[in-house]
Amino acid sequence: MTGKKKKRKKSGAEAATKVSIADNPQQSGLTPPPLFDAQAARRLSSALTSAAKKLGLSRIYAKGIHDRLFLPLRLLTLLHRESEAVLRYDDHAGKCFLLRLNQLPAFGQHTDGILGKLRGLARRKRDYAKPHVQPQLVSFEAIAPIYQAAFVASRGDTRAMNRAFAQIARLSQAEQSVEDLHRSLAAGGARALTDQMAWGVALARGPFCIQGLQDVDHLIDPGDGSWGSDPAPPGGDPQGGPWGGLPGGWGVPEVGGPCDEPAWPPAPDDESLRLGCEAMLIDIFNAEAPSLRVLGRRSAWADTIENIALEGNCGGDWMIIHGQGFGDSQPDSVALIAHTSQGCSELEVEADNWSATEIRVELPDDILSGAVGFYDKLASNAYNNWVGEMNASATRILGASTCLGRPLIFPTLQPTLAIPCPPITEVNRISVGLPIIRYFNGSAGAPATETVLLSPNEVLELTWDVENAASLTLSRETPTGPDIPGSNPFGFQQFLSVTGSSSIALEPSAHGFVETATYRLRAGNDCGQVDRFVTVLLTRRPDIGIVDIEVTQGMQTADGEVTLVAGKPTAVRLIGSHAMAEVGLSSLPGVWGRIRYFNEEFPNGTGWDALINNSDTHPPEANWGARINLPTTPNLGVTNHTVNFLIPEALCHDTLDIEVELRVYDAGGGDGIEGYSETVRQRFDGFQFRERKPIRIRYIPVTVEEDATGTLDMAPGIGNPPTEEECRDLIEESLQQIPTTAESIARHDSYSIRISLQRTIIETPFGEFSRSLDYDIFGNTHLEWIRIIRICAFLDLTGLLCPEDDDAYWAIIVPSVGGWGRAHIGGLEYLTPYRASTAAHELAHCLNQQHLGVQCANGSTAPGGTDPGDFENGGVVTGVPFDILNNRAGSINDLDLMTYCNNRWASAQRWQQMFDFVGPP
Repeated sequence: MTGKKKKRKKSGAEAATKVSIADNPQQSGLTPPPLFDAQAARRLSSALTSAAKKLGLSRIYAKGIHDRLFLPLRLLTLLHRESEAVLRYDDHAGKCFLLRLNQLPAFGQHTDGILGKLRGLARRKRDYAKPHVQPQLVSFEAIAPIYQAAFVASRGDTRAMNRAFAQIARLSQAEQSVEDLHRSLAAGGARALTDQMAWGVALARGPFCIQGLQDVDHLIDPGDGSWGSDPAPPGGDPQGGPWGGLPGGWGVPEVGGPCDEPAWPPAPDDESLRLGCEAMLIDIFNAEAPSLRVLGRRSAWADTIENIALEGNCGGDWMIIHGQGFGDSQPDSVALIAHTSQGCSELEVEADNWSATEIRVELPDDILSGAVGFYDKLASNAYNNWVGEMNASATRILGASTCLGRPLIFPTLQPTLAIPCPPITEVNRISVGLPIIRYFNGSAGAPATETVLLSPNEVLELTWDVENAASLTLSRETPTGPDIPGSNPFGFQQFLSVTGSSSIALEPSAHGFVETATYRLRAGNDCGQVDRFVTVLLTRRPDIGIVDIEVTQGMQTADGEVTLVAGKPTAVRLIGSHAMAEVGLSSLPGVWGRIRYFNEEFPNGTGWDALINNSDTHPPEANWGARINLPTTPNLGVTNHTVNFLIPEALCHDTLDIEVELRVYDAGGGDGIEGYSETVRQRFDGFQFRERKPIRIRYIPVTVEEDATGTLDMAPGIGNPPTEEECRDLIEESLQQIPTTAESIARHDSYSIRISLQRTIIETPFGEFSRSLDYDIFGNTHLEWIRIIRICAFLDLTGLLCPEDDDAYWAIIVPSVGGWGRAHIGGLEYLTPYRASTAAHELAHCLNQQHLGVQCANGSTAPGGTDPGDFENGGVVTGVPFDILNNRAGSINDLDLMTYCNNRWASAQRWQQMFDFVGPP
C-alpha cells in the first residue's frame, strides 16, 4: 500500500489528562475590583526617582515629593481594602471605616465647589467618555466601592455620610497629581515626565512645596553621591510588597502634609472625568439614602440576666430567671426568647410570673439547650422596614451608577425575618430538653455531607457533634454497607461515648452492585431521643478514559493506515472507557464530549465544537445536547457506542492535530443522590490530509415508461425522472467511498433519456436518437449508445453531429432499485440505479477497478476481475465503515465495494487503489 498517512502520536503522556469541570468557578460578587495597576505604579515610582536625579534634587526632597504624591493613593488603597468588610454589612467594620475617614489629614480645598463643577463635566462627556478617558491608575468602577462603603456604614445618618463622602472626594482629588504624572509618562515618556516634574518643582505647589521639609537649604543634590547605588525611595505597598512605591501602613508620613494648592493649575478641558462621575454618584447616594430611626434595642440582649435556675430539664418543667431591670410587668414590645426545635422562639410568660427581678416560665416541649435572652419586636420591625428601603435604593443606584464601566456591585441587606437568637453570656446558657445533634455527616475523601458516594475499597468516615446527650448509638439501618468497627456480631450497631465532636472510620467497602446504605446516629437523655441519618450510595467512580480516536472518511483500519484525502468530509469517533462494570453496570449513561483542532492557521487551537450523535440533519451538525450510553466494551458497528464529531472540511488539509474531551455528570448517582462528575482530555497529533485531483460529474436523470409486466422495480419515493436534488444526493452519498472530492456536480442540460420496453430515446442538442431495441434490464445497450454518442463513433449509424466532449464523468441515473448498473473499466460514463453503493461501484469501474469474485450470501458472484485470494482478508472489509452523510456506522462484516453483495463498502485496499489512480491535482 502506498501513500500512507503519517502515524499519529499522542501528545504528552500516554494517559489522558484529567481536568476540572469547573474551569471558572464563580467569584464572590462582594470583592471590589483592584484599585490601581500595581505594575504601572511601580513604573511611575521608578521614573519619578530617575527624573528627580536628572533635575538634581536632593534625596530628602525627592523622597518628600514621592511620599506626598503617593500618599492619597496609599490611603485610597487601604480604604478600598477595608470597604470589603463594610459591604458585607459588618457593623463593627462600618464604625471603624467612618472613624478612619474622620481621622485622615485634610487634603486640598473644600470639595463642594469642585464637585459641583465636575457634575456638569461628567454629564457633558459621558456620551463620548471612552475616547476622552486617558491612561489612568485608578478607575471609577474601582473607587466607587469606597463610596458605597461610606453609604452603607452611615446607616442613614446623612451628616456622617456627607462627611465621609467629602473626605473620599478630597483624597480622590489629591490623587490627580499622580494621575497627571502617569498620563505624562504614558504619552511622552521619561522626557515628558521630567518636564512635568520640573514644572511642579518650579511652582513649589502641592506635593512639590517645601512646607514641613527638613534641610530646606539643601534642596539641590550636592553631587557627593548621597543617592547611593539604589536611588529608589524606601517604602512598600499596603500589603507589604517591597517595591519602592506606596509607603505602608496607616501612619502619618514623616514629611508634612501636602500644601493646599494643587500641584499645577488644571487645564480648562482636562478635568478628571472620574471625579465628575464621583460627583454624580454622591448626588445619587444623597437622593436615595433612607434614614434609620429605630427606637429601642435592635439586637437581642441578655446583659440584664444574673443567673438562671432550673426545676427540671424537660418540657413542662420550670425555669426561673433572676436579674435586674426586667420591668414590673412584661413590656408590650419585649419578648423572652430561647432555643427550640423551630429555631429561636418566644416563650409565653404569664403576667403574674414577670417582675423587675424575676421571671418564671414553663419550658415548652420542644425546648433545646442554648442561650436565653430578650428582643424588642418593635425595634426589629423598624429595622426590617429600613432594610427594605435600603434594598430598593440599592436597585436604583445600580441603574444610575454607570457613568463609566459596568454597574456597581451592591450586596443585598438581609432583613431579620426570623426571631433573633440571644447572645451568649457567662450566665444565660441552659442545658435542657432533647439532645442536640449539631451535625452527623459522612465522607469518603470529599467534603462531609449527609449523603455520600462510596466506591469499592473506599473508607467511609462518619463524623458528628452532639450536645446534651446521655447516650449515643450508631447503627447501620440496611443489610448492606460497610461494617461499623467494634459493633455487635451482626455488624449493625455500636454504643458510643458522649464526647461532643467525634468520628469513626468504617471498614473498607466491598460492594459489587449499586445499592443504598443508611446509618443512624441516635442521641438520648431523660427528655427523649433524637435521630440523624447519613445515606450512602454504594456505587463507583466512573473513571472515564479515552482509549483512542478513529479519524475516518468512511473507512479506517484499526491501525489508522487508510490515507486521508484533503477537503473530504471527515469524522472523528472517540472511543471511551469506564469502570462501572465493577458494580454491575454494563454502560455509563450521560456521556458526551467536545473537540478542537490545531494547525498552522490555529497554533493555539480552534474553539470547541460539539458531538454529532443523534443529529438528524444531512450532513450531521453539532448537537450540544446529545449524550450517549457508553458501553463497557464499545462496538464500532454501533453508531452511539462512540462519541462522534465532524471535522470542518476547511480544516481537512495538510497536517491537523486533534484534542478531544470526554465528560460525564452525575455518574453512578441514584436515590436522589447526585453522582460523580469527571472530565478527561487528550490530544492526538499528526493527521495528514493528501490532495487528490477533484472530479467533475454530470448527471442525466432517466425517465422510465413502465411496462405492464412490472419487469423494472421502481425506487420508492424517488421521482420519475429523479429530481436534481435526488440525483445530487445519490452522487454525494456514493462519493463517500471514492478517495477524491467533486469539483462540481451538475445536470447535463443538453441530454435527456427515456426508456421503455422496446425503445430507448436519447435527446441531444444535435438531434434525437431513437432505436427499436429489445428490453435491456441490465442496461448494456443503453450504456453503449451513450458511449457511442459521446465519443462520436459510428457516425454513419447515428447520423448525428459530434457533441463537445470533456473529461467529466457522465452518471446516467435510473429511478429503479436493481439492475441497470453498468460502466466501462477506465471509462467516463456509468449507468446506475438509485442505490448509493451501486453508484459508487460503477464509478469505481471508471476509476479502473475490477470486480472482486466473492460469492455473496444471496448467491450472486461478480463476474471476472480479481480473485478473492489475491485481496486482503478475502474481500471482507477490515474495519467498520462510517456513513458520514447519514451519521451511522456500518456493519462489521461488510464486503468490498466491487463485489455484488448487499452490504459493501470500499475496503482499505480498494481505497488505496483508487487513490493512486486518481492521482494528485
